[in-house]
Amino acid sequence: MNRNLLTILLLIGYTYLIFNFLTAEYSLTSRIFYALNFISLSLILLAKAKSKKLNKNTHFLDEVQLVLEKSYSTIMYILNIALVISFISFLTGFIYLREEYPQFILYSIVLLLMTFYYIKLFYEDKHNIIYMNKKNVNFNNSELECQLQLDDGEKNVLLKQLVNFYKSTIILMFITEITLMFYSIISSNYQTVSMVLIAIVIFISSSLLITTNVYTNHN
Repeated sequence: MNRNLLTILLLIGYTYLIFNFLTAEYSLTSRIFYALNFISLSLILLAKAKSKKLNKNTHFLDEVQLVLEKSYSTIMYILNIALVISFISFLTGFIYLREEYPQFILYSIVLLLMTFYYIKLFYEDKHNIIYMNKKNVNFNNSELECQLQLDDGEKNVLLKQLVNFYKSTIILMFITEITLMFYSIISSNYQTVSMVLIAIVIFISSSLLITTNVYTNHN
């Protein structure tokens, strides 16, 4: 899809959410979930705006390089927050609003997919530019130590273990969230607090994963 067209669709969706939120009559619970979708979309737009400020032609100055790397990390964190919020909105909305306001579930699914898309798009576009002089570490490579080229072998092992731990934790937490969602629906014993707490764990783990990958690229 053309990126400019996608941006236009994002802005149209953003305007629609604001208009509908201000004009339609919803219950407090519905407005909370509506606000979650609104926040998620706002973060996606903020990340997209920040990504345009990354300049390919200023890569060779050390001071600018540091700024670019910090900007890259910031945008990844913003998209990470948007992903977690839209995921919470989808799960809890499916539990509470699937019959009364099924469109909210659709909004959350669309935002969830869009966030995944932008994370992938931003990574593919900017990662090699920001770190063009640094090796992209493939932790599936059997010769990881040679790839990282660090003096301390224990640091290599630690980085590999951290990344694998964060990835495993995130996957398990996502599966747990989905399981709790269906359990809440089937048993009518809603696990909202647990789901929110697990989502926080997902956010922390994914943020640490971003930090670890950025640190690895510095080496």
